[in-house]
Amino acid sequence: MIKLNSQDVSKLYLGGSPVAAAWQGRVKIYPATGPTGGLPPGRNTYYQSILNVATLNGYTLPSSSQQDLQNDLVQELIDQGIWDKLDVFYVFANDGSKEFGNLNWKDPGAYECTTSGSPLWTADQGYTGVPVSSTYVDTGFNVGGTAQFSNGDASLFAYVYNDIANNTYGDIGLIEQAPYTGTQWGAINSRLPAVGALNSRAEYNLLDTTTSPFWTSDVPTSVGFSHVDRANSSQIKFYKNGTLLNTRSATETTLPATLTLQFLKGRLLADYSARTVSIGGVGSSLSTEASAFYTAINTYMTSI
Repeated sequence: MIKLNSQDVSKLYLGGSPVAAAWQGRVKIYPATGPTGGLPPGRNTYYQSILNVATLNGYTLPSSSQQDLQNDLVQELIDQGIWDKLDVFYVFANDGSKEFGNLNWKDPGAYECTTSGSPLWTADQGYTGVPVSSTYVDTGFNVGGTAQFSNGDASLFAYVYNDIANNTYGDIGLIEQAPYTGTQWGAINSRLPAVGALNSRAEYNLLDTTTSPFWTSDVPTSVGFSHVDRANSSQIKFYKNGTLLNTRSATETTLPATLTLQFLKGRLLADYSARTVSIGGVGSSLSTEASAFYTAINTYMTSI
């Protein structure tokens, strides 16, 4: 919106010719479509709010071309019915800054990530951990009190950038708080090494504390999008790159009061990852959207 002194400008001219529209950076200020003006052509309101918060915080933004890709990612998640099922969503892989990557895209004013042990951030890749040290990324987000993630209706997902066979269990994990039991509540290890006759495979769990983590069928690489899902209280499903690899009977354990989402870590005092995590988050069950979810994430990752 443009004002002259305290009066709104209803018509704007350049020389003797009327101006159809005026922009300040990427925000339309004339004619205004609301109290704060409009959006650039094709810009999604949710994505613009992420840019706005990053700008206010003084964070380096992604390049203009990558902003377009990120805007398209958000729009595709909305179009596929995925966006409203997410609680938190992080895109560490960007060409702007790690601070921009730390923002929670679902609500950029809340649950900004912090780091422990100085994990390495690399542009367009994400955060890399150190498996023998307390190096991880903490969202501060408690899945025990969320609007989407809940008993019998939950998902946990992460895109891994590099291929490392690793016995440690924690590209992404749900970490209990005091009093500690050492229980593995939910995590993904996107690739275990081959052992004897067993080929490399992934390892996962989600809200089943009565059994050891489950193994998938063969997974030749840790690269790509891993997604563990619960659509009910009796089964866990594991998807790799949108394809269902395993469905396991797994009686659900009731959520504790506090269970925090962290990256590069699978349990409280163990299971740190050496891989690079590019994207991740949690939400309600996304089993019916698994293929579309992977396609949207992969389109972004293969375009940057």
